[in-house]
Amino acid sequence: MNPRLTEHLSIRSITQRGKALVLEFLKEFFGQQDKFRWVENQEDTRIMIVDKNALSLQAVEKKPIVATSRGAMRWSNRTIGQFKAGLNSTGARKYMDLLNASVTIGCYAKHGMVAEDIADHVWSGFTYFRHVLRDRGFHEIQAMELGEEVGLKTDADQELSLVPINLAFSFTESWTLIPNAETLADIRDPAVISN
Repeated sequence: MNPRLTEHLSIRSITQRGKALVLEFLKEFFGQQDKFRWVENQEDTRIMIVDKNALSLQAVEKKPIVATSRGAMRWSNRTIGQFKAGLNSTGARKYMDLLNASVTIGCYAKHGMVAEDIADHVWSGFTYFRHVLRDRGFHEIQAMELGEEVGLKTDADQELSLVPINLAFSFTESWTLIPNAETLADIRDPAVISN
């Protein structure tokens, strides 16, 4: 297999990258809080921050959880052909575009007031630290919507609360096409390396 293509396949997917930007910011933000301090060790953390697929409603009975779920994504197509630059004598071409993404951040807790308090922290964090978000890979926060509290029942008929936040944002993605890629099944196509 072409080593340039293998290198590309080992890189985190673009769809995962959008959600990862949100998760990484939430962990950094709650890592600096006192009341809901996040640490890597699940025994010591006061709040769990996870992908929605790792969410366990039974765990919410012990600790509040912030869970993320990726929504729709689309390319902005802001540049003609998304072309950014030609690179040296190799003929490689660099491309770049903005991706518009949405992530729902679910704030789960045993009590409604706690879920509301966590949602307020998240809402405030994304509002107050927009300048920091730019340094973390976000291009722009386009919209943020705080939903109303929802009651949930677990298997044990325990009432839990969820306060959702819908976050719409954009981030930059760039990639390089190398014209001398290996032929695959008699189809010539440039190899892609994501940056």
